[in-house]
Amino acid sequence: MSIKSTIFILPFLVSTICFSQEDSNTKDSAEEKNQELIEKFSEKVVATAKQKLEEEYEVDEKKLLGTFHLKETKVEVDLKITEEGFLKRDSTLKYDKKFNIESIKIDIREGVVFDIRIKGKLQDTSVLFTNHAPINMSSLIRHEVYLTYLRQGVKESFLSKYRIRLKDFLEYDYENGQNYVIDNELIELNSSDKKEAKVYGKGSLKSLIDFRIYTDFLGIINESANGIVSFEGNSTFFLNPFSIKGYNYIFKKLNSSVRYSRFDDNDQNIALPIVDTLDLIQKSFLNVSGEIDLFETRFSKRYPYKLHLKTKFGLDIAKTKEDGLDDSSNTTTLGIGFGAGIQVQRYSNFGLNSTFYFNRYENNGLFDSGTVNFNTIELNTEVYFYDSKDKNDNDAFFLRLAYEQGIKNLSSSSNFFNIQLGYKAQLNFNPKKD
Repeated sequence: MSIKSTIFILPFLVSTICFSQEDSNTKDSAEEKNQELIEKFSEKVVATAKQKLEEEYEVDEKKLLGTFHLKETKVEVDLKITEEGFLKRDSTLKYDKKFNIESIKIDIREGVVFDIRIKGKLQDTSVLFTNHAPINMSSLIRHEVYLTYLRQGVKESFLSKYRIRLKDFLEYDYENGQNYVIDNELIELNSSDKKEAKVYGKGSLKSLIDFRIYTDFLGIINESANGIVSFEGNSTFFLNPFSIKGYNYIFKKLNSSVRYSRFDDNDQNIALPIVDTLDLIQKSFLNVSGEIDLFETRFSKRYPYKLHLKTKFGLDIAKTKEDGLDDSSNTTTLGIGFGAGIQVQRYSNFGLNSTFYFNRYENNGLFDSGTVNFNTIELNTEVYFYDSKDKNDNDAFFLRLAYEQGIKNLSSSSNFFNIQLGYKAQLNFNPKKD
């Protein structure tokens, strides 16, 4: 709450307290009146806070990004007949019947049309046209994008492929100044009463922060010198959200992260001279890092997993303290890593992310005599779950298991393990414009 809001509420609080003291004749009546005044005061605080937020910020974080239009319900169909065998032959011709569209379902994920399903009638037969590769939003109108329906011929050696061109019946018109990457949206259209559907985004997409708060189980029970509680903020920036040759992406996105950890008083300082260089990472109270998806692939939209090649870079700050000195000092360790990962969705609201990294760390401020260099291997696995009623996979409970092992010394003393349980939520700071 701001200072101005506090000043506004303070007179009301004083007046209610004075009023309760003057009008209380008996103990019972005084308690009843005090309880009533407390309830009124609480309602006043909530109302005042809501008013201030409405004045300063957009309460509804949804913002119109664009509109889908079903402009035609009957479209021409191309027919491609493939004769399989020793001499494979293809022939393409215009089908003499038009396809009557009944309904359209569009699944948009991370800036592309991940799945689109067109149901309708083709010569009194119910058929389904769909895509076999993601469709970039910019390709809906400007490029030749076809949806297909496959049917085996009377003879097994003949395969009929029916095609309809997307821009013949569907268009997307984005709002001026709102041509952002659409993260996750489900769009439905039909030919009877819904030929238009609006697409909404979460306000200023550039200001979205994935905020996490979590605790480390091993740190709480004093089994390991891990942080007792940690606060983490992540923000994703799409660099090149356009697919190439199927569900393949190059330099798709950058994830930036800031993490602050609170340690037990006995664990927050690293004693000098340092014995285990991994303490510089395990006991860092502040970490700033970035992670780039170099390559991402999914074999088909039917498969529930994605594969990644990643690189990351980061900075860890930890406290060091020499024997006999009361004051501690901060030391900075730079790191870079290369690795691979897999993301699996068991259900729409339950999934798993796992990454494996080879890391290289360097600290040139710990000793005057030279630079400390060391290598590690790192394994991170995160299981997340969110309430499907909220339909928001950005607000979720998660369990994260992290293991990092020094390569030079493979003993059990040269590694550390984290078991982190927490909650993540997406924050949106979208001030009102004057």
